[in-house]
Amino acid sequence: MTGGVRVPRSLATSAAYAWRFLVLVAAAYVVLRGLVMLRIVVLPVIVGLLFAAVLVRPLRVLRRHGVGRGIASGLVVLLALIIAIGVVTIVSRSVANQFGAVTENVDEGFVRVQDWLINGPLNLSRSQVDGFADQMREGATTNRSAILSGVATGVHAAAEIAAGLLLSLFVLFFFLKDGDRIWAGLVSLFPPDRQQAVDLAGQRSFVTIGAYLRGVSITALVDAVLISVALLLVGVPLVLPLAALTFFGAFIPLVGATLAGGVAALVALVANGPVEALIVVAAIIAIQQIEGHVLAPLVLGRAVELHPLAVALSLAGGAVIAGITGALLAVPVTAVVTTIIRTFHEHATSPPYEDDVLVGGG
Repeated sequence: MTGGVRVPRSLATSAAYAWRFLVLVAAAYVVLRGLVMLRIVVLPVIVGLLFAAVLVRPLRVLRRHGVGRGIASGLVVLLALIIAIGVVTIVSRSVANQFGAVTENVDEGFVRVQDWLINGPLNLSRSQVDGFADQMREGATTNRSAILSGVATGVHAAAEIAAGLLLSLFVLFFFLKDGDRIWAGLVSLFPPDRQQAVDLAGQRSFVTIGAYLRGVSITALVDAVLISVALLLVGVPLVLPLAALTFFGAFIPLVGATLAGGVAALVALVANGPVEALIVVAAIIAIQQIEGHVLAPLVLGRAVELHPLAVALSLAGGAVIAGITGALLAVPVTAVVTTIIRTFHEHATSPPYEDDVLVGGG
């Protein structure tokens, strides 16, 4: 009889699952690191895919009217580019026209803050407030090199963004023009007995992305219109930039709208005063309640079936992995992964494939 330790079957099965899980985690980490290193290529591909999911409808309209595939794709991309440039131009001019009015009130806002620190509930002395201001100025002077380094980093990031935008337009055009052929080629790389499931998962994921982006866009547009009305009624400047910030912030669920609302309230505080700022805060809370309980369920419907906890966890994970970009892409990526899992789960009742490895079997 040979010696050795008799391991319970449950422990052996758990160990088999554990080391396979560790291998999968390690592989996923390597893939994520590679994607981050190649972000200047990966992100434009993802952005092109997202916009293709939205622009495929106008493309189909042009195709039904007899426009060729290449010309229709070019027209759709050109129209989207014109709209984007127009929005940026309008917002930039609004900022330029109203920036002077805001900067005139900045000094007054600082004076109000100082008076509140001295005469308010904190009851600080004038010397304490002045000392805090001196420390801020000294810190800015001391960290001048770090600030300049940050500016240089920002210039490098701007160059990456510009290159990424150009590549995104290039990718978007070919996704619209040859997307079906590109996808068919990718599906053909899988084993024949799995191509149907892969094809169905890809088509459903593409539909999910389009439905999610269209739904969020409608919700964001309504939020931007409502916040614009509230800011106009209160008399807060920079309405268009704040509305644009609210619109784009809505694409980061649970967080973006809150941050955009905080910026709007801060502008109202500096430019108008505390009473107007409180009114803006109340309006933002009311708009978020309308969005959460009426717009989101009505507009998105069952297109993206994600629990709020899944949304929060995906946002946190995306932010940790890739910062703001990760937070922007977290929810649609999670929705796609969920769609793929559900699709393959539907095919789980089919006979097992011969190349599958039975874990813990005897």
